[in-house]
Amino acid sequence: MCINFGILTVYTLELFPTVYRALAVTIANSIGKFGSMISPVIINTLVNNNIQPYISYGFLGVIGLILSYLMKETFGKGLTEEIEENKIN
Repeated sequence: MCINFGILTVYTLELFPTVYRALAVTIANSIGKFGSMISPVIINTLVNNNIQPYISYGFLGVIGLILSYLMKETFGKGLTEEIEENKIN
């Protein structure tokens, strides 16, 4: 879980222009922390309904892996300062 926060922060920093960068990182971290808070509730609900939580989280991990291939590539690109620069790249 901790490495996901690091990857999400770096990717968000590279993806958004300077004018929105701090806001984007804050929103991404808030969503990650909400996921950390709701995770024990999900596990408790799955265990109480006789569903193996490992299977459910494994399934979500595979979905995350598939969705990561749809993300925009940022390797070798500079950080943009304005929104217009981001549209050109």
